Amino acid sequence: MNIDLKLAWEVGVTLLGLVGTIFSAVLFWYRKEGVTEEQSKQLQEALKKFGGDLKKLTEDQARDAIRDSSIESSLIGYSERLVKNEGAVRSHDMAISALREEVAKLPTREEMRMLHSELSGVRSSIGEISGQLRGVSRSLDLINEHLLSRGAG
Repeated sequence: MNIDLKLAWEVGVTLLGLVGTIFSAVLFWYRKEGVTEEQSKQLQEALKKFGGDLKKLTEDQARDAIRDSSIESSLIGYSERLVKNEGAVRSHDMAISALREEVAKLPTREEMRMLHSELSGVRSSIGEISGQLRGVSRSLDLINEHLLSRGAG
């Protein structure tokens, strides 16, 4: 919006300067009693040059205004995409937060070392119990054989 006001202001001031120059030239033309033909040609050339400069200036301003409005449209497009992607970013943030909470619940390295140590102790205890159970099983087999052989004989 400010670009349009700025452009309007610049064009208005430029046009006002042109009108003032033309008015001065017209006044000068009507009062040219003491003006020579050479001075009149110089004035006409200056007016032509000023008109060409004015045309170039307004073309440059129009080109700048078009470029500025193009930039403004691009910014609006980027802004719309940013708003659209904001929801995706929020959902990703929520997913990351949930993952962080789950990771925080996992055991630490020290806790894993302690668990490994305890499991090693349990494994060795189970090995001992297994050996003892084999011995008890063998003893029960021998007792069973003895009882069977006593009962059969």
